[in-house]
Amino acid sequence: MSAPKKRPEQTYVEQNGPVFMSGNQAYLRLTFEQHRRDQEAGLNTAGFISGYRGSPFGHFDQDAKRVGKALGERNIKFNPGVNEAMAATAVWGSQQIDFFGSSQFDGVFGLWYGKGPGVDQAADALHHGNLWGTHPKGGVVMAVGDDPMSRSSSIQQQSEYVLSGLCIPVMQCSSVQDIYDYGLVAYQLSRFAGVWVAVKSVSDIAESWYMVDVDPAHTQTVLPTDFEMPECGVHIRWPDQSVDQDHRMAVARIPAVKAFVKANNLNRVTKDSAKRRFGIVTAGKSYADTLEALNDLGISQQQRDELGLSLFKVVVTWPLEES
Repeated sequence: MSAPKKRPEQTYVEQNGPVFMSGNQAYLRLTFEQHRRDQEAGLNTAGFISGYRGSPFGHFDQDAKRVGKALGERNIKFNPGVNEAMAATAVWGSQQIDFFGSSQFDGVFGLWYGKGPGVDQAADALHHGNLWGTHPKGGVVMAVGDDPMSRSSSIQQQSEYVLSGLCIPVMQCSSVQDIYDYGLVAYQLSRFAGVWVAVKSVSDIAESWYMVDVDPAHTQTVLPTDFEMPECGVHIRWPDQSVDQDHRMAVARIPAVKAFVKANNLNRVTKDSAKRRFGIVTAGKSYADTLEALNDLGISQQQRDELGLSLFKVVVTWPLEES
């Protein structure tokens, strides 16, 4: 008798090569990949996922429960929050692994999820969690989903303003592939700079399906070689004072974020021309819209060279790395 086939919605967590998955599933899949990478690096880490459903994460909890067994096998705990703030507080707690004596894990990587109004609702908890910082072998990624057309919300949303006010770096996704790739890069950034990192998508992306290349080579990162970490450090510690946390954010964490962005060339020219005359700078879904517009206009590489037209994709829109 042949072995029973896995349900299609479960195959995306372990399948290699191109994987067909939704934006919601991409956020989940990256936690499996982060665990695998930690194991290969000799780290005994666990994961913790908490948030609150709502478009574009209306089915996130259902997706997580469908792969609950696979999550448990990897010590990744899914615990949906009563609301976004309580979920953020729980994820903040996952970074305090060294506060209460010994632990069976080296660190815990956290994933918070919530839509735009959820960012507003949880702002105080998110602010505290980010100010305290992350564990060097943990890290926190925020799956932020905006519903700018207000299809299932009472207000339109653009979360970047609140997130930047909380000093949380923002990575903009233009596709499901970006969600997966940037999520994995965000964990490395979070561990290096001690910050929570928002990986933002909009409903048209988070609720879409796409063939995603999960090759680890796409998301390898390097540490900056021209940046000296200040003596105060960036990671969570106990005891700690709010004044010291503010100081570290300004003199250590934000500069570390910019150094990481620069070292990994995250903001870059994606479509170049022989002699640059005009540049289009764009981010997130607007980047995909710009590519579609150029294609609809029939502007070829030759025409771009003649026009001197280049396209620059900003991945980390805040803090904006100056060079």
